[in-house]
Amino acid sequence: MPTPQPLGTVVDQPFPSMKVLLVDDDEALCDMLVTYLAAHDIKTTVVRRGDEALTVFQLDDVAAVILDVMLPGLDGFTVLERLQHISNCPVLMLTARGEESDRIRGLDQGATDYLAKPFSARELLARLRAAHRLHLAKPLQRSTKAADGVQPLSINAREGVALLGNARIELTYVETRVLEMLLAANGTAVRRDVLYRQALGREQLPFDRSLDTHISNLRRKLVDHQSATQRVKIRTLRGIGYLLYQ
Repeated sequence: MPTPQPLGTVVDQPFPSMKVLLVDDDEALCDMLVTYLAAHDIKTTVVRRGDEALTVFQLDDVAAVILDVMLPGLDGFTVLERLQHISNCPVLMLTARGEESDRIRGLDQGATDYLAKPFSARELLARLRAAHRLHLAKPLQRSTKAADGVQPLSINAREGVALLGNARIELTYVETRVLEMLLAANGTAVRRDVLYRQALGREQLPFDRSLDTHISNLRRKLVDHQSATQRVKIRTLRGIGYLLYQ
């Protein structure tokens, strides 16, 4: 297996047209977003109930989902959890509930990003484009080198799956991107600011611990799927970032 090459930086470029699914029961907000996003060549399909979102998602070819938490039918967290079983499509949580516990819960369940109402439509567009850009840029597969007698860790980024020995590990979109970047670094540290920009699609904000949540989830999944002979770990380098080693 060839040595993974660095992923490089993401550069600004013209954005292609795209389609998103907006799941929110606020009619005025939906109308505003549909108009605003259409002006930026983004077509929006609107669903007002959580129990209808999954059906529409599977029938419509969407590039990302904007998902409210407080919904009739099924709440946004339940919809998000079920989405993770069928797709690694980027999901932006959009909600009036901005408490830290809700943000952590959304990220823990696989949300790509989290915006609290009221919000800037311009900021939502920027985060949506960043998530879409990174999703399109994901290579098909990357792998570690195998140590003596140890099966390597590999990633199928399009499916959102890591393979560790005989274990198949389901990953969220952000977990896939973070692990992919750590693999590509080939045993060297990846800075936190780089992970925020290229994996989460935004700059780190003061008191923002969302990256730590994703790293914690990755560590737990790796530990849960390792055999006695496997030692794939994510190490924290305080003040610097993270590295993956085996």
